[in-house]
Amino acid sequence: MLVAAGAISRFRTAGELAPPAGSILNDTGAMVTVGPCRAPCTTMLVRFELSPGKSVRTGPAQTSERWLLLDAAGNRLGCLEVHSSAGPTTVRVSDAISC
Repeated sequence: MLVAAGAISRFRTAGELAPPAGSILNDTGAMVTVGPCRAPCTTMLVRFELSPGKSVRTGPAQTSERWLLLDAAGNRLGCLEVHSSAGPTTVRVSDAISC
C-alpha cells in the first residue's frame, strides 16, 4: 500500500533496514561462556554458553563491542572484539585478547 501510494520506493528486507549481525564461534575443544561487557569487563550483560563448534549471533554493532570470555569453571580467558560495522564477521574464541 505504501509503495503504491509513493510513500516508499520499494519494499526493503530486514537485512537492508538493519546493519548485518556477526557471530562468535567456539573453535576450541572446551565449553566456554561469552557475553557482551562494558569496560573493565568484570561482568557480562548477558551470558551464552557455547559448546565446541557452536556459535552465537552478535548484534549489529555500529563500532566495536567487547565480549568477555570465561572457561567452564568461570575463569577469565580474555576478551573478544566484535566489529560488525564492516559487514557480518565471525570472531573465533581462539582469537581472544587480554581484557
